[in-house]
Amino acid sequence: MNRFLIIAFLALLWAGSNLPAAPSSPGLLGTNLADAQKTDFFSWFHLEETAREKNSGGRTVVIFKPNGEAFHKLVTVRITLGAEDRITQIDLYLARAFVNDRMKRANANDIAKSLLLDTIMGSDRADIKTLVDEIESNRGSDMQILSARPPAETPVKESPGYLTYLGKSYVYTQQLSSSVLHMENLKQSGEDWLDIQVAAQK
Repeated sequence: MNRFLIIAFLALLWAGSNLPAAPSSPGLLGTNLADAQKTDFFSWFHLEETAREKNSGGRTVVIFKPNGEAFHKLVTVRITLGAEDRITQIDLYLARAFVNDRMKRANANDIAKSLLLDTIMGSDRADIKTLVDEIESNRGSDMQILSARPPAETPVKESPGYLTYLGKSYVYTQQLSSSVLHMENLKQSGEDWLDIQVAAQK
């Protein structure tokens, strides 16, 4: 057996338990922040508020990080609030090294896939299916994920969104009926990050 192949549940790494994967939470865009924090996305990835600030438009941005030491420095979630503390935009920042790491990539894939499925709802789900399937496929990962579901079919040639996810393209934007998906590779404080942003249509 390849010594780099690890068979594990992501739950063991994220939650420290032997629970099955959590079901998708309700759509986060437009949800009151307090209600959103009760959803699976926040509880499954153990996201805790670490700071608040104002953006250039004067809106409140709430910053969350996983409370576990293994992922605290690798993941940042920034949530922009509108009226009545309703979520208008979510940015998931993943350290580029986290996504590129063959041993940790499956964990980065897990939270990225969950963000997309928990924010992009309704008929727009069909428009991101290929990207979600590509992320979920764990290509290039040395961790094999046990799942009751058969693996999704993915295109032989990576989609434009997935090329950005992998860091092979700089930026990708997809206009959906009720939201906008924007992915961008950028540098912050000398480190490379991937920003996966889902924002409500203005």
